[in-house]
Amino acid sequence: MTLGNAAAAHVCIIVWCKDCRHQVEPDAAEQAQRYGADTSVLDWRERLVCSRCGSRAADMVLTGSKA
Repeated sequence: MTLGNAAAAHVCIIVWCKDCRHQVEPDAAEQAQRYGADTSVLDWRERLVCSRCGSRAADMVLTGSKA
């Protein structure tokens, strides 16, 4: 799945830091605009850095569409 697909499907992305457990739900459309709609969600995840502790140990899940 790409960020563009995720935005079009209105899915919810939940990302958390495996080190400090900080959790966020970034907007897929904003991420597609920033990183490119053709960027795969897995490639995007590899770029993430925790805003709380600076770790790169991120994990995520895509869930059903936002209401």
